[in-house]
Amino acid sequence: MPGKALLLTGILTVAVNTAIGSQLDEEPRACDDLMINIATQEDIDFYSTCPTIEEAVSFGINHTFKGPFQVPNVKYIAGNFDAGYLGPKLKFSDRVDDAVTSISMPDLEEVGDWVLMAYLNELTNVSFPKLRTIGNDLAMTANPELKKVTFPALENVSAGILIDGDFDEIHLPALKHVAYLIVKSTGDLDCRALGKNLSSLVFHPNPSTDEGKGFTCWTFDENNRYNSSDPNPTSPNPNPTTPNPADPEGTDRVISNLED
Repeated sequence: MPGKALLLTGILTVAVNTAIGSQLDEEPRACDDLMINIATQEDIDFYSTCPTIEEAVSFGINHTFKGPFQVPNVKYIAGNFDAGYLGPKLKFSDRVDDAVTSISMPDLEEVGDWVLMAYLNELTNVSFPKLRTIGNDLAMTANPELKKVTFPALENVSAGILIDGDFDEIHLPALKHVAYLIVKSTGDLDCRALGKNLSSLVFHPNPSTDEGKGFTCWTFDENNRYNSSDPNPTSPNPNPTTPNPADPEGTDRVISNLED
């Protein structure tokens, strides 16, 4: 789905929700289901027999799913991988708080559209050891118990990467091509070391927007920031236009709108 940007405004939720299961109640599961929203171990057992998910717009985790989530054998998902929500829970919302504790796709190599993992309050671990290509954005935000992000095989992300949270470690050792990379951490992350590790990245920004060019990394410590577009990438104020994680309105500007 070329041109579609995942990094959206915060009041929306993922298109797949608890009202849409992996299939209609009256219909059997199938590898070519248009919407796959995994809620049970039976769902996991079935979709683990599908090496490719060709037809689904979304392959996602139902908001009612609890505990560790692992689906082996799936190598390719043509649509999105969805876990969580696109925005924070509103004050009077009755939406379900996700209780997934870990997400593992041990054999997944390619996702045709975006990968979203956001607003998952109990998530502590994410594992995509073979994922090489994402056809749109990668967004990981507001997962308060997730301290480490590692994508050891990820090489190409067609759009942008947003990693926002209380992170201490981020490892993207194979990453070569991405439109832009935005990291915002309230944890013990060394932005300068991360910038050095990712200094060979090739960026392909969208010429129609000024946001998200290059790699920016923000922490509360003004001496621990990085901006690849700055002549001195580790200067105290790497990019005054980069949204501040403590500024929700700024974050919403980065989490922009979905485009056709």
